Amino acid sequence: MINWIKNIFRVKPMQATAPLILTAKDEVKKLSKAKLAKMTKTELEAYGRKFGDEVDRRETKAKIVSTVAKLK
Repeated sequence: MINWIKNIFRVKPMQATAPLILTAKDEVKKLSKAKLAKMTKTELEAYGRKFGDEVDRRETKAKIVSTVAKLK
């Protein structure tokens, strides 16, 4: 019984993921500002990371869209 309880509350280590490394063949498709506006904040953050920029999701969506549009 005690082992069963220990297994329930056991903290499992997180698996390490490899960092995203872009090469010349992994060109990022540049999107228009209208298409960027249709994306969610989380999607915009991921898209900005492809260009090597960290986007702050606490900003308004309009500011994030203009920041990511400048990264092209």
